[in-house]
Amino acid sequence: MQKLFFSRTLCRRCYSNESHPCTPKSLIQHWTAILKSKFVPDYEHDVKAIVLHTLKGTASDHILDEGINNRNVSLHKKYEQQISVDLISEINKLCNKRANRMPLQYVIGEWDFRELTLTMAPPVFIPRPETEVLVDQIKDYQLTKVNNDNMSFLEIGCGSGAISLSLLQEFPNASAVAIDSSNDAVKLTLENCKRYHCADRLRVYQHHLGTIYPEFLLSLPKFDFIVSNPPYVFTDDMDKLQPEISRYEDHSALDGGIDGLNVIKRIIHLARFVLKPSGVIWFETDSKHPQMIKNWLEKQPQMNVKYITSFTDFNERPRFVQLCYKPAFVHAATNS
Repeated sequence: MQKLFFSRTLCRRCYSNESHPCTPKSLIQHWTAILKSKFVPDYEHDVKAIVLHTLKGTASDHILDEGINNRNVSLHKKYEQQISVDLISEINKLCNKRANRMPLQYVIGEWDFRELTLTMAPPVFIPRPETEVLVDQIKDYQLTKVNNDNMSFLEIGCGSGAISLSLLQEFPNASAVAIDSSNDAVKLTLENCKRYHCADRLRVYQHHLGTIYPEFLLSLPKFDFIVSNPPYVFTDDMDKLQPEISRYEDHSALDGGIDGLNVIKRIIHLARFVLKPSGVIWFETDSKHPQMIKNWLEKQPQMNVKYITSFTDFNERPRFVQLCYKPAFVHAATNS
């Protein structure tokens, strides 16, 4: 009730005293102080993002000040202008959500990923900026391939569809299949798919990847690669997650089991059934995982999956892994 009291007090003050008009500036100052007092991360940035989103309906990282997120967007003239009661009410409602630690992406209902602006909704996993590095690595690798634009790929754990849609935008003749265990994720991927007119190139299915693989997947033509940002958080680390994550995001999209490798191992098991010979597997992982995956594969020669390399994220941590499916006959042909 206290948070609601703040909002009503602000609205009453703004419209009862002409010397104190309710402006974007006063709203930002008001909510910045509240979010700061509640120890909300990035409180100033997020309040500005909410205000500008409400007033202009812009993409999520278009905020008021220059120099943040490398954007040059500001309200300038509107910054000091009085705004309507309806707009004040909407800003108060959204800022209340952020004060309760709802992620900004859910609060404003969209977020930018590379060149895409994707619809976001809880509890579907929110794509992180680091995942853009994975997409870039795949893009660069595929550009070295002959007929790369006709590739087909499988995404496991599609979430909002960020990875698949980004790759389909980069390769206009490519096609993909995406699966997720969450019906919410499947629906959101389909919504974003329609937004970017990819429905004829992306098929989306709800499926929990267990030990039995679905007939529809096994009956499809083999893929050039698999990509996945799977659940990889160590179970013991789940209680250390920020409230934004632990309260709102789907835990099944986060918890990777005791060693964080539960789903990763299932995907590697699946590879020989769905990949073309020399097909590639791309993972986003915890920084501890690349060496763990390499060690595990060395003990699993029957998988015919070889560790190729790992790549680092923005902070120079090893976060992305490239594997390759090489069945025995491919080895023989290579060595002959």
